[in-house]
Amino acid sequence: MSAVGLGKVTYRDSSIDGMALPQEVGVGVAVRPVPPLLVAVKVAWLDWSGALETSTLSASSPDNPGAPPALSLPSTMNWSDQFVFAIGVAYDLTEKAVLRAGYNYGSNPIPANSLNPLLAAITEHHVTFGGGYAFSTKWQLSGAVEYSFNNAVTYQNPELPFGSGAEEENESIAAHVMLSRRW
Repeated sequence: MSAVGLGKVTYRDSSIDGMALPQEVGVGVAVRPVPPLLVAVKVAWLDWSGALETSTLSASSPDNPGAPPALSLPSTMNWSDQFVFAIGVAYDLTEKAVLRAGYNYGSNPIPANSLNPLLAAITEHHVTFGGGYAFSTKWQLSGAVEYSFNNAVTYQNPELPFGSGAEEENESIAAHVMLSRRW
C-alpha cells in the first residue's frame, strides 16, 4: 500500500480458494523380463481443467486501520487436461538393495494467457535416479534425485502487469528420502 501512502501493510488473515488437485485416471503395467530387472510403464490423464479454473486470494485484518479491511484478488487459471507418460526400471542388486531410474513426460498444462509465475508448473521432462535398502522385512530406506529439465514459456497474462513477451523459466533438482515401515 506504499503507492497510496500507507507503507507496507500486513494482512493477518489470508486464504486462497479454487486450488485443488486433479482427478487422475491411469493405467500401468510392470513386468520382470529377467529376475533382477523390473520394467514399468504408466499412462495417466489428469483433469486439470476441472481442478484449476479460477483461484481467489483473500486477505483481511490489516495491521494498518487506513488500509482496506479486506482484499480479494481472483486469477484466471484455465489449466488444460494433461496426459503423462512414464517409464521406470528397478534392478535388484541383492535381496536387500535395489537401484531405480525413471523418465516422465507431461505436456505443459498452463495456457500462455493465464500463466502466473507463482504457480508455473511448466516443466515437461523429468528423470529420476535412486535406490533403496531393506534393513529388515519391515524397515526400508529409499532415496532419489529428480531432475526437471529446463523449460521456458513466453506468455502474456492480461491479469498481470508484465506485458507482452514475459518469460517464465523452470528447471529443478530435488532430493527425495523416505523411511518406510511395513505393518
